[in-house]
Amino acid sequence: SPPAARLFDPPRGGGAMDQLEGLGAVAVAAVVCVVADPWISLADAAMTLLLAVLLTAVRRGRGPAAAAAVASFLALNFLFTEPRYTLLIADMRNILTVFYFLLVAAVASDLAARARAQAQAARAQAAQADSLRRLERALAGAVDPGDALRIAADHLAAASGGEALALTPGDFSRPPLDAAAAAAAEWAWRNREPAGAGTATAANLRWLFTPLKTVQGDVSSVLALRPADTQERRRLARAVAAQAAVAVERLALAAQAD
Repeated sequence: SPPAARLFDPPRGGGAMDQLEGLGAVAVAAVVCVVADPWISLADAAMTLLLAVLLTAVRRGRGPAAAAAVASFLALNFLFTEPRYTLLIADMRNILTVFYFLLVAAVASDLAARARAQAQAARAQAAQADSLRRLERALAGAVDPGDALRIAADHLAAASGGEALALTPGDFSRPPLDAAAAAAAEWAWRNREPAGAGTATAANLRWLFTPLKTVQGDVSSVLALRPADTQERRRLARAVAAQAAVAVERLALAAQAD
């Protein structure tokens, strides 16, 4: 089976570069409006700046869009309402226009950011489903339980962009696990429950230890993932562990039958 596609990219939407991109979009829109000032109205300038806010929301998310909305509000007030080049507004109608603009920009950018987040979640779910189908095909070719565990660990590492290990009880103390991680791995194996990042046990660890439980409830090994810092990674680890447990049990039963 081909290598699993990486499902998780670095988080986007709140870094300094994202904020700068949003502010840059507002600056470009403001320059366009200043150049076209003799031929456009205040409403035209407001719509141009609002477009910059919406584009920021779609590309970079809620945080940069909020900064772009505030910057657009200030630019509209400073550059296009009388008296120009101050934050004062002489005409009461312009006061309402500018503040309505801020309200509309905030609401529209929030809606656009929500739509972006939903689209990203849908793409992530589709990518994870495809990744698990690849894993199923790869596990079908495993020749023994150890081979199935190696395939599962390699797949999880490639799909998550992290480090993954398939551990049996004799492996809990091996590098790169330290004493705390080894103890959490053994706890997961003994108690048949996940331990480590995102769980109630040893939650301060960067490792997540997911037991491979068979239909009978037995646990022969533990799947370890680092980092397990997002719900998506932890969900993927559970799904891979479940598929690997089925494959390991099938191969063990086949060996017993032979």
